[in-house]
Amino acid sequence: YFLLILSNIHNFYHMCLFKFIITICAILFLASCSNGDTHKSAEKPSYYKINVNDKAGFIDNNGKIIIEPQFDYAYDRFTEDVCYAEIGDRQGLINLEGNFVVELADSVTFVYDFVNGFAEYSCGYWRNGIINKEGRVIIPAIHKDVSIIQDADSLYFKIVGKRNNSDWFIADKRGNTIGSPCDSILSGFKNGLCPVKIKNKWGYMNSLGEMAIQPQYDYAR
Repeated sequence: YFLLILSNIHNFYHMCLFKFIITICAILFLASCSNGDTHKSAEKPSYYKINVNDKAGFIDNNGKIIIEPQFDYAYDRFTEDVCYAEIGDRQGLINLEGNFVVELADSVTFVYDFVNGFAEYSCGYWRNGIINKEGRVIIPAIHKDVSIIQDADSLYFKIVGKRNNSDWFIADKRGNTIGSPCDSILSGFKNGLCPVKIKNKWGYMNSLGEMAIQPQYDYAR
């Protein structure tokens, strides 16, 4: 009889412990859900461009006007909390409140999406370069085309030559060219190597501008 009582106490103890563990898990789960909701509610609203009477502004995803229509032109979206806009004789980057944080020279006609603090900008046909979020020119707008390419560790710029040539280059974040001119460059670096075409053959350049694999292939990717 005494052993039966001990067995019942033992079973009761384990049942209480199991219920306690289940309760703690439920509390932690609900807390994590609550934190997720809080995080979601703290996210910045999406901005959508609108045009009213030929003036550009922005609304949020509920249709509320966030930036009053006032700009003669504005890029379609914000990236990294800035957007290119024009009003009167002013052009530059506006912040999420619609205020100019960087004013650019009147020769600038467009600024595209920012990627890790850098964006392509244009001063007209075949006049493209790179600026940073402070408006400092990294690559002057004297090239046919520029684009931002990344690998797992860093960021580079792909440059297509000036008006009088078709050479392709890769430059680092300071605007310094890496390696020798190429006939063509594919999308960018992968595992530290970038496919480049020289004299109709493809090889692979590393991030130091060295030919890790000499041009010898008819095709690369």
